[in-house]
Formats: sequence, C-alpha cells, structure tokens
Amino acid sequence: MPLLAITLVPASVRVVVTIVAVLAALVATGATSAALGRAPRGPAVLRNVIGGAIAMGVTYGIGTPPRPSD
Repeated sequence: MPLLAITLVPASVRVVVTIVAVLAALVATGATSAALGRAPRGPAVLRNVIGGAIAMGVTYGIGTPPRPSD
C-alpha cells in the first residue's frame, strides 16, 4: 500500500499521502500481530504506530537536506 501511494500520486502531495498510507499499514500490522498472538489489539496497534511514526520522522529528518540560509 505505501509503495502504491508513493508511485501513484502527484509529487505535490506525495509526502502527506505516503505518511497516511504508512500509518494505515502500521495499524493493520499491529492489529494482525495482536490477533495472531491473541493479545489485546489496542496496545499492539498503539505501540506499532508510535514506534513506526518515530522511526519515520527520524528517517525523514536525517534524509532531508538542510535549507540554505538567506
């Protein structure tokens, strides 16, 4: 799903759509892992989304070149 979001949307909204798609995939992964492990769904989804969002933010921050000062 995130790969389709990256490739099928215009460049002007690509970052926002990618973030939403990745967060949706993280929710699905957390829910699936909770179901397979017979664990409570809420904490698994929350842990997956928070950890993934932090990792995505750090990766974006590292990969974004600094803006030149005027």
